[in-house]
Amino acid sequence: MYFLFVLFLLAALTCFTLGYWRKVRYWQRRHVPCPRQHWLWGNMEGYKHQRSFNDIFHEFYKEFRQTTLPLFGVYIFVKPVALITDLQLAKRILTKDFSYFHDRGLYHNPDDLTGNLFTLDYDKWKVFRTNLSPSFTSGKLKRMLTTFITTSNVLIEVMEQDIMGGDNILDIKDLMLRYTLEIVGACGFGCQTHSLQNPKDQFYQLIQNTFIGESNGTVEKLLILAFPKVARFLKLQYLPANMIKFYTKFVKDLLESRKNSKIQYNYIIDILNEMRIEKSGRKLTLNEITAQTLIFYQAGYESTAFTLTYTLYELARNGEVQKTAREEIISVLHRHNNQLTYECLSEMKYLEQVLKEILRLYPVSPLIIRQCSADYPLPTHPDIIIAKGQMVIIPAYSFQRDENYFHQAETFNPDNFAADRSDSSFLLSFGEGPRNCIGMRFAKLQMTVGLILLLSRFSFSFCDKTENPIVLTTSKWYIFKS
Repeated sequence: MYFLFVLFLLAALTCFTLGYWRKVRYWQRRHVPCPRQHWLWGNMEGYKHQRSFNDIFHEFYKEFRQTTLPLFGVYIFVKPVALITDLQLAKRILTKDFSYFHDRGLYHNPDDLTGNLFTLDYDKWKVFRTNLSPSFTSGKLKRMLTTFITTSNVLIEVMEQDIMGGDNILDIKDLMLRYTLEIVGACGFGCQTHSLQNPKDQFYQLIQNTFIGESNGTVEKLLILAFPKVARFLKLQYLPANMIKFYTKFVKDLLESRKNSKIQYNYIIDILNEMRIEKSGRKLTLNEITAQTLIFYQAGYESTAFTLTYTLYELARNGEVQKTAREEIISVLHRHNNQLTYECLSEMKYLEQVLKEILRLYPVSPLIIRQCSADYPLPTHPDIIIAKGQMVIIPAYSFQRDENYFHQAETFNPDNFAADRSDSSFLLSFGEGPRNCIGMRFAKLQMTVGLILLLSRFSFSFCDKTENPIVLTTSKWYIFKS
């Protein structure tokens, strides 16, 4: 019996070793270039403590972009991942060949709030996307303009009060986070957080301090990303328990307040509620509704706030650009009797260039992730196949800072998006194709209105506390948003 037990252990160890070496030699066996990897961490050495995901992949992109193949291989732990270096292939994956890459393959769990529009697989994602898309039509956005303007004016009042109180140094990032949270709450869910007037608002503090995934350690994060099924089996906690409890109650109370209301505002929460009480088909659970609203808050307010912060930072650093943008704003408003209308927004051409340039340098989605649903031969190299189940990463940040596409790509220059250069420019900041960011137009309108009113009232410059150049954190987990 002892002999059989030893034999079994040896057989198990042999199978494990062979399986391990097969995994870690995946790209080498396919003659696909890849950086040398650590036996356990793969190519993730230094993650979080010294480098972010984006830092790691950007360095590899610069090293391998000149190879003859349109991709190269990397390893997250022992999991082989394809990183795309050819822009045309990247666009094709996101658009023309979407049927091969309609899933993200990311962790989501029906028992918590992770089953959202961002993480769900194609069939469930399509149901939510189809039902929620009407919330972001031009007509709906036009009706939201009044709320954008009202909230922007509250922001200005708060800033003026701080300045009149003798504080000429303002925390722009905090102000932008409170501003965008207020707008997302009002336009998406018909509720007010009052976070602009009250920085200590409970809801704002919870959302700000408990970003998705930030409670996890480095190993847990990599397991969740590379092996979502294993993470689900291990019951890894992706969201802080206090956030789940607080936010579920918040949504439950919001739904209860609408139970007896006969007014239909077509807020996101109302559309989800209709899906919940649908007479035919499967009804939505409270968890499913809560998950969708949470991702709109997390992605909708944080991404927009950071983009606004980067914009004001670059304008403070580039005085002539700020001056030109302000002159355009004042001129356009003057032609419209100093009234900010939906129609006059399209005349803010230079401001649009500024925003596009910010989105190029600081993309909402620095890395776009997809999972292959069927074996996919590369169009230009049919002997190379992206296998079914393979994770694919498109480095939007790297493409948008590549000298092959933008002259002096590391420098802030709104002229990159001047009319005479529009044919040669591109942006992947909100993703592309059927699974791009559903709130893209909402976010752009929110940022444009905010900047118009801010630049028409204030001039922005650096203080002694401003980092120059800006230093980006290496610990941010929530980087995949498209």
